[in-house]
Amino acid sequence: MLLTGLGGYRNYYRDALDRLGVTVNVFRVGKYKSFVEPFVNNAPSREAQEAESFWLNDAWTSYTGAGGAGAQAANGRARPDDR
Repeated sequence: MLLTGLGGYRNYYRDALDRLGVTVNVFRVGKYKSFVEPFVNNAPSREAQEAESFWLNDAWTSYTGAGGAGAQAANGRARPDDR
């Protein structure tokens, strides 16, 4: 049986840019600004992971129809991260 869920993958280029001698200059305002992370980091920040988890859980809840209290009681889980 194959079970697939929602997810995503983002490439990170920091090491490659360093090897090529490319300097990236970024001005950030706020914690939840993950657009430039692939160019300045080698992995997602905690804030980026939190933001992605938030929208993926919302999409999963919509997809499974587990938005109401009856559905939550019926299957015992509302989101994929509920254990």
